[in-house]
Amino acid sequence: MSSPEVVVVGAGPAGLVAACTLALQGVSVRVYDARQGPDDQPRALVLWAGCLEVLDRLGVGDDILEQGLVLQRARYSSVTRPLFTVGFGALAGTRFTRPVCLPQPVVVDLLLARAATLGVDVRWNHRVTEVKLDDDRAVVQVAGTTSSNTAGTPTEVTARWVVGADGSRSVVREAAGVEMEGRTFTREFLLVDGRVVSPDLPADEARYDLGPHGVLVVVPLPDGTHRVFADREIPPEGTPDTVFDDALAALRLRQPSATISDVRWASRFRVHSRVARGFRRGPVLLAGDAAHGHSPAGGQGLNTAVQDGFDLAWRIAAVSGGADGVVVDGYEAERRPAAQRAVQQADAQTKLWLVANPVRRRLRDALLRALGSRARFQQAAVGRLAQLDLGLRNSPALVEGQVPQATGLPAVGHWSGLPVPPRDELGCAVRHRLVVSGLTAQQREALAGEAPSGVLVVDPPAAGTAARPSVVWVRPDGVVGGATDWDGRGQILRLLGRRPAAGPEARPVRAESEVAKG
Repeated sequence: MSSPEVVVVGAGPAGLVAACTLALQGVSVRVYDARQGPDDQPRALVLWAGCLEVLDRLGVGDDILEQGLVLQRARYSSVTRPLFTVGFGALAGTRFTRPVCLPQPVVVDLLLARAATLGVDVRWNHRVTEVKLDDDRAVVQVAGTTSSNTAGTPTEVTARWVVGADGSRSVVREAAGVEMEGRTFTREFLLVDGRVVSPDLPADEARYDLGPHGVLVVVPLPDGTHRVFADREIPPEGTPDTVFDDALAALRLRQPSATISDVRWASRFRVHSRVARGFRRGPVLLAGDAAHGHSPAGGQGLNTAVQDGFDLAWRIAAVSGGADGVVVDGYEAERRPAAQRAVQQADAQTKLWLVANPVRRRLRDALLRALGSRARFQQAAVGRLAQLDLGLRNSPALVEGQVPQATGLPAVGHWSGLPVPPRDELGCAVRHRLVVSGLTAQQREALAGEAPSGVLVVDPPAAGTAARPSVVWVRPDGVVGGATDWDGRGQILRLLGRRPAAGPEARPVRAESEVAKG
């Protein structure tokens, strides 16, 4: 069997999103995973708008909404005394205005089903043992594993790109020589999934209580059960497992009559808050837990991972189709800062949870009570968690220019708010779009001929005509990637793999793009 253009290591959310995105765009891809099959541990739970927009583009957005639970609000208290309540639903520019609660294994099952319809080759029981890097390719050693987890004789697979989505102990990251940097929290965290019986516990509301003994979070699940999250001191080595008892005790500190039954999963873990020092080394791109580790505060880990997988995949597909190599250079320049922000925000929230000093706790409560009721505070907090508009900067893969007001689109680097593009026969909505304003029929026809295959030329969503004929590039991830007037369109077309048949020479995208070009 011939080698694929892309090898994805890890069949978790990041790896499967990358594989589906590549397959939808006709790029050959193979997925290897050392496990016998998908992980059935619930792990992550909450999906925010930025993640849901990606899943919608891959064709599973409706399934997510059908099987998930839409959360209406989050309520915060301190030893059961109210602090503030955040209502969801105010996000603009997306149909996913509220977060959706759906356990990670269900999301993975939906992605696996989508991968199967696209013909993606997912190989379980295949452990990647080594990755050798070259300037323009990688050689991956893969060994099939037996039921005893013993590796067989390795075979070599050569690929143009390798996606390391193989978790926090990533073999790919280690082979690329990329270190992680960050910290580990000095508390242990508990998770219990079961049926909570407690007074006044709505089915569509997340509860957060910040007390002197730590944090308690109760989140409803789609089947009517709940996830209980709490923290505790790290027990001495060899201490008997008391995860359920300690989680129940944390719950009963707030609700003495509460019970947890039908327990399906209980786990304890330490939080390693870390980000890789680099997200790319030559042909290797890192995504998900291989690139960053998060506190569970705000549910950012899964969301960031899904966006990683999508972002690197549409870039690889674009370059595979003839786009400038600088498009892939934009992956680390954009996704690493996004991961750093998500990790920092989760850290800050966790530190607020764990304030132990009574004086500092009273000050925290007073501050949260004062700020939490303000609409601007809530909008900003939800916007950060949603990871929808990341306000990208310093990316070599953007074309700086003035976006005409007539298009109704925001500035370059911001979320466009455009609906998902029309799907093709495979259900693919991973499309580049050129939003035009003020063009004559002849200019529009010329642009349609100049644009690379599959790029849509569309009218602006807003009424009005630009003062000068304009072209705005909206990337597959919904971000405004560039803007020019008609005469400068060559900048965008060159980036996407074409330049005008006639007209002025295209100017450099950015000064650093010539250096970074792959």
